[in-house]
This record gives sequence, C-alpha cells and structure tokens, in this order.
Amino acid sequence: MTVACLAGLYLRFYLLVRGGHSSDISLFTNWANTISDQGFWQLYSKNFYQNGLDYPPLVPLITSWWLELGRSIGVANLTTFFKLIPTVAEIIFSAITFYIIYQMKGRYKYLLLTLVILQPALVLVSEGWGQVDSMMALFALLGFVLMEKNPSISTFMMFLAILVKPQSAIAVGFYFLYFLVKKRYKVFVWQVVLFVLIFAAFGTIFYVGSRGGNVFDIFIHAVGRYTNSSLNAFNLWWALYGKGSWDIVDSSGIPSFKNVGLGFFLIFEIPALVYFFKKCRSLSSLLLVVAYSYFIFFVFPTEIHERYMFAAVALMAIPAMRYPKILWVYIVISTTFLVNVFAVLQSVYYPYDFLKFYMMDGSWTRITSLVNIAVAIYLAYYLYEESFRED
Repeated sequence: MTVACLAGLYLRFYLLVRGGHSSDISLFTNWANTISDQGFWQLYSKNFYQNGLDYPPLVPLITSWWLELGRSIGVANLTTFFKLIPTVAEIIFSAITFYIIYQMKGRYKYLLLTLVILQPALVLVSEGWGQVDSMMALFALLGFVLMEKNPSISTFMMFLAILVKPQSAIAVGFYFLYFLVKKRYKVFVWQVVLFVLIFAAFGTIFYVGSRGGNVFDIFIHAVGRYTNSSLNAFNLWWALYGKGSWDIVDSSGIPSFKNVGLGFFLIFEIPALVYFFKKCRSLSSLLLVVAYSYFIFFVFPTEIHERYMFAAVALMAIPAMRYPKILWVYIVISTTFLVNVFAVLQSVYYPYDFLKFYMMDGSWTRITSLVNIAVAIYLAYYLYEESFRED
C-alpha cells in the first residue's frame, strides 16, 4: 500500500503540473473572471445560454472565489491553481472510496485498493485534463453514503451535484427511488419535498437576480447543444463510424440516430430497473445500478463526450468489491476510459512528450468501442440473472 500511495501521489503531481486541456480550462476561468469583474448576475443574465454557457453556477462561482484567492497570494500559474479544484475533489472521492472498501471483506481487497489509489483514468481527467467531473462524483457519492444516517444532508449533497453537472440527474433519480425500495415512504416524501423546496428557493433567487431568467434553462439548453453522433466517446456510434461520427448529425436517419441511441439506452435500462426493485438493498447494489446506468448512458446515446464515463468508473469500485464478477468489469472499463481520454487529450494538445502523434485514427479506437458495447451487454445480462437468483 505504501508503494501504491507514493505512486499515486507522483502520478497526481505529474499530471497536475502539465498544461491540461487549455480550451476547457479557459472556459472555466473566463466565466470566473466575468463573475469577479462584473458580478455573478452578469454571467448568468436572462439569456446567458445564448453565449455558450452550459454549466450550472456552482463551478463558475467556486472558480471565481478560488482564482481571486490565487491572485491575492500572488500565484503565477493560475491554470495549475485552477486544476487544484478538481484535484482536491478527486482525492477526497478516492479517499472515501478507499475507506469504504477497506472496511469490507473480500479476496481481492488489496488489489482493488491499489487500483483505487492509482486510478489513472480519473486522475487524468481531473489533475491532467482539468475537468470537474470529480466534483459531481464526490457530491453524488456523499449523498449515497449519508442517505441512511442523515437523509437531509444527503439530499443537499444531491442538490449540489445537480449544480455541478446536469448528468447527475441519473444519480439523483435513483437516490430518491432507493427510499421507495427500502419502503421508507415518509423519508421519501420528506426528502422529495426538501429537494423541491431547495430547488424552488434557488430558482426564485435566480429569477430575481437575473431579472427574469429561468433556472431550468441551465439544464434544458445543456441538452442537445451538440448534435454530433459522438463527441470522441468510444461508444456505439464510434464503433460504427469512427471519427466520422463527428461529422454525422444525430438527427439524420430514419429513425434518427438520436432516437435509436435513446431507444437502446432505455432498453438496456430495463435490467437495471428490474434488479433495482428486486435486489437493491445496500450501498453496493445501489452504486452498481447507478454506475451501470452511467455506463450505458455513455455507450448508446448520441452527443456523448469521452469524459461521460467518469461517473461509471468512479462509482463501480465499491460494487467491484462486493460482487466478484464485477471486478473484471471495473478493470476493463477503467482501461477503456483511460485509453479514450488519453487519446483525445494527446491528439489535441500533445502534452506528453513520450507519445507525440494523432491517436484518434485507426481500427483500435473502434475495437475499444466494441469492448465497451460488449461490457454493456454482459452487465445487462448479469443484472437480469442476479435479479432472479435465489438469495
């Protein structure tokens, strides 16, 4: 474990001081600078989404506070300083996951703990790329972990997850359904009411502050903004068309590629729902369903970015400890995710000197996509079989 910890620290530091995905980082810092210079409501004006702002306000707001701190203490490299935000979130997330797995019993515990400590895919997205998926995953995990002991705090964590990225809606949906599965009907009702009240209060403040802005525009206009069949995600559409999927509008085809993708997603969600209502009684089983749902959301719909597998990989570690047949799934999707993200980042910015060539060509990218599809099929079969297995 000591060697793994030292290697994990070195990996995080090595990736943190690299340049990262400068265009993505510049978006976050530009939003933060607008807040610092002109105020929060200038950024989120009534028609803010027309200017390409497709993130809820939590990340821009935290970024503005963080960069102001950096300037006040004379930080020279604000890019690296910004990347400390997703870095800290990733480290805390990994530490919580490590602690939970450490408390569990299993044959492959120390192998899994080593993987959680290193996890180059999640580290590359957070420390290397500079993306904030780790913040969404952290708030969602906290919500799931705290839901038995303190549902009100866990509901607030889920609200924060929504304020980071709209994709957290999958986690939030299963969070509330879990109370129904556990037959905690009063808790379900009260937490739904609490969530609605929090969201309504936020929406009211947003409406007044932005002079008529609708908070739901944050989420409505984030969906469907990109019409590509695949945005570098090694999924069904990349398997079919490779990098040509960038140039294929997902509204084309009869039925449209978009509807086909959503259809596959809904069909593959059926085994998850069957398993959820028949077998989901613990944190591990809940996280298995949520991680699987994020994975098939990556594999089948159109308009998917390569980073959208983050939550699937992040939340699959704990189920991999509880269910031995999921361990190899965790290893495989961690690998395909790492390959996908590294290929995109290296092909755009070439930040890693040991491998300087365009990586998005070649049949190997489509083979990686086929591996992801095969894993989705296996997981669907696994969940269906486990749903009817005698305890």
